[in-house]
Amino acid sequence: MKKISTFLVASLLVTGAAFSQSQRLVLVEEFTGETCPPCASQNPGFNAIMNANSTKGISIKYQNNVPSTGPNFWLYNTTDVSARATFLGAVGSNNYSPHGYMDGNLFDDVSGNFNVGLLNSRFAVASPFDIEVTHTLSPAQDIIYTHTVIRATQAISGNMSARVVVVESEVFGYTSPN
Repeated sequence: MKKISTFLVASLLVTGAAFSQSQRLVLVEEFTGETCPPCASQNPGFNAIMNANSTKGISIKYQNNVPSTGPNFWLYNTTDVSARATFLGAVGSNNYSPHGYMDGNLFDDVSGNFNVGLLNSRFAVASPFDIEVTHTLSPAQDIIYTHTVIRATQAISGNMSARVVVVESEVFGYTSPN
């Protein structure tokens, strides 16, 4: 009887997990620039929203060359920034900064137009996936090893891709206008 009960409980847990809802963490991506005057005026408000709602959303910032190339960040990472702009379809429309995207293209506008209502409305939509990411560092702390498990919690279809991103939260020893 104990084996049957264990099997039944395990089956119910699997069934419950298959139809459970997953809490979304909203991704907001921003193309900005270290020497961008409009970015310097709009980023404080955008950053305040994201910082006050860190349990609801996460921001990835791409240092852009629009309206001008900065002396450091754009030149350091042009390939990745250009690739992400192309993926988002931003090649033609990403001719200004600051330019934000929420969960792909659900928000595609000037970052100064982003508001907490937009973030809250997207946060309220259940995610079709549970995602668990763990990491370890090499002994020299110069390599990050990640392990990512993605589980569907709703019926899904179509072509999908997953990207694992490492984000620096603070940069020390450099000061820019933005």
